[in-house]
Amino acid sequence: MENISMWHYNATNFFRKNLPLLQNLIMAGDLTEDIKKGVGKNLKRIRQTAKLSLRELDSELGIDYSHLSKMERGEFNITLETIAIFVKFYNIEPKELFDFKLEKEPKFYD
Repeated sequence: MENISMWHYNATNFFRKNLPLLQNLIMAGDLTEDIKKGVGKNLKRIRQTAKLSLRELDSELGIDYSHLSKMERGEFNITLETIAIFVKFYNIEPKELFDFKLEKEPKFYD
C-alpha cells in the first residue's frame, strides 16, 4: 500500500508542476489538426483551380493519390519538403497554403 501512496504522491506532484506544459501540448495538438485541415483545404482548392484530378497530380508529382487525398482532408502530416514540391509545381507562394483562419482560438498557459 505504501508504494501506491508514494506513486500517487509523485504523480500528483508531477501533474501540478507540469500542468501548464501538458495544457500547452494539448492545445498544440489541437492547433496541429486545425493547421493540417486548413492547408489541406487550400491544397484542394489550388488543385481544383488548376483543373487537376488527384490521379493526374499523382502522375505529375509521384505522390500516391491516396496520400494526396489524405493531405487534402487534413489527415496526413505534410513535410516541408512536400510543401516545397507543391509550391514549385503550382508556382505559388508558400503563404497561399497557410492562408486560413484557425477553427479554435489558440490559448497557451503559463
